[in-house]
Amino acid sequence: MARTPLYRSEFHDPWAWSLAILGRTDVEIAEAMGISRKTLSAWKYTKMPDNTKVLTSFGEALANGKDAIDLQVEQALFKRAIGYTIVEKEQFKVNGETRTKLKDKHIPPDTKAAEAWLYNRQSDRWRPPQQVAVNIKSEDENGNTHSVVVLPFGSDCRINNDESEG
Repeated sequence: MARTPLYRSEFHDPWAWSLAILGRTDVEIAEAMGISRKTLSAWKYTKMPDNTKVLTSFGEALANGKDAIDLQVEQALFKRAIGYTIVEKEQFKVNGETRTKLKDKHIPPDTKAAEAWLYNRQSDRWRPPQQVAVNIKSEDENGNTHSVVVLPFGSDCRINNDESEG
């Protein structure tokens, strides 16, 4: 039976943070450290006498690294959602001399980024409605069963008729 590697906070905590800030998943972090996903989970929490789980220093390092990279992605998404301006450098020659001209360039808002932002920040107002397929079965006076399946518009659902005909 393989034994669980020894956890050392001075070594594993900074390593966990550095992998988390790169956007690595728990599975990838466990693989990089040569431990199982179960061991990684055990290192993240400690159980209190009242059975509540509390983050360990390792768990905090992972959470802080993930929060930092999530914040960067959130800021980039927000920037794309509202549009932004960058400064472009344009080089040209005048009388054999290279000159640089700075020029503002506007990057327009991205609709998909705005939708993603609003779906996550104001989901009660911006989530698209759920689409549901409905199967209605009925029996006629001769005992024959009839089914009507109503699918959402644009659905790529397929009907599997697994009932054998007698």
